[in-house]
Amino acid sequence: MRAIVKWPRLYYANVHNAKYPAGAIRGQLRR
Repeated sequence: MRAIVKWPRLYYANVHNAKYPAGAIRGQLRR
Protein backbone atom coordinates (compact mmCIF):
# COMPACT_ATOMS: atom_id res chain seq x y z
CA MET A 1 0.00 0.00 0.00
CA ARG A 2 2.83 2.41 0.68
CA ALA A 3 4.06 2.08 -2.89
CA ILE A 4 0.59 2.82 -4.27
CA VAL A 5 0.34 5.93 -2.10
CA LYS A 6 3.86 7.04 -3.03
CA TRP A 7 3.64 6.30 -6.79
CA PRO A 8 -0.08 6.02 -7.69
CA ARG A 9 0.50 6.55 -11.43
CA LEU A 10 2.32 3.20 -11.60
CA TYR A 11 -0.93 1.39 -10.73
CA TYR A 12 -4.38 0.95 -12.22
CA ALA A 13 -7.74 -0.62 -11.44
CA ASN A 14 -9.24 -3.08 -13.90
CA VAL A 15 -12.92 -4.05 -13.50
CA HIS A 16 -14.17 -7.32 -15.00
CA ASN A 17 -17.71 -8.63 -15.41
CA ALA A 18 -19.50 -11.53 -17.14
CA LYS A 19 -19.99 -9.60 -20.39
CA TYR A 20 -16.39 -8.36 -20.52
CA PRO A 21 -14.21 -10.99 -18.79
CA ALA A 22 -11.01 -9.43 -20.14
CA GLY A 23 -11.93 -6.10 -18.55
CA ALA A 24 -14.87 -3.71 -18.75
CA ILE A 25 -13.18 -0.60 -17.36
CA ARG A 26 -9.54 0.27 -16.74
CA GLY A 27 -8.55 3.36 -14.81
CA GLN A 28 -5.11 4.76 -14.05
CA LEU A 29 -4.66 5.86 -10.46
CA ARG A 30 -3.62 9.40 -9.71
CA ARG A 31 -3.26 11.64 -6.74
